[in-house]
Amino acid sequence: MKAHLLIIILFLLAGCKKQDYDIDINSDQEEVKEIIYVELKGKVSFPGIYELDQPKYLYEIVDMAGGLLDTADTKNLNLVQLINISCSITIPEKVQEDTHAIININYASLDQLMTLPGIGKVYAEKIIEYRNTIGLFLTIDQIKEIPGIKDNVFNQIKDFITVWWVKNKFSFYCYIHSITCYFNKTLLFGYYISFILDNIVFKK
Repeated sequence: MKAHLLIIILFLLAGCKKQDYDIDINSDQEEVKEIIYVELKGKVSFPGIYELDQPKYLYEIVDMAGGLLDTADTKNLNLVQLINISCSITIPEKVQEDTHAIININYASLDQLMTLPGIGKVYAEKIIEYRNTIGLFLTIDQIKEIPGIKDNVFNQIKDFITVWWVKNKFSFYCYIHSITCYFNKTLLFGYYISFILDNIVFKK
């Protein structure tokens, strides 16, 4: 009787140990997923923090943010970069190039002069008054003779002004053509005089 009771107790103890062992194995097999947080800033439709359950390419995260804006600068941006860690990314803005037109201060109108940086209506009127009274500007530095236009204003406009004495390229070409024609006619007249002298006056 005692032997049977001992066998039953041993069997029960063995069953409990096996059950505990099975539970430990299952707990070791559980996987813990790491969440990736990406802060997307700059020129996207919806800047913010995005949660990723797995690594993604930058263009995929940009799509999650509604896509790029028209002003986004992607020149130095690697859209196929794999993002596998939490980070912050800024999409830069395009740099606007200065396309300011060159103004001829000898012939520019009031409105054209007012497009120059630092030149308002008062200074524009003074420029026109100066050239009407004194004459055309010979150099761009001469504009500093106008009261109020000092080095600080001149430095802002010096790259955008010129003092060509002709109004435009067409006028310049006409001017050069006129000079060329004048010298050609003079040269031709000289040939005529030489021909007359050689063949009529001094002909033997």
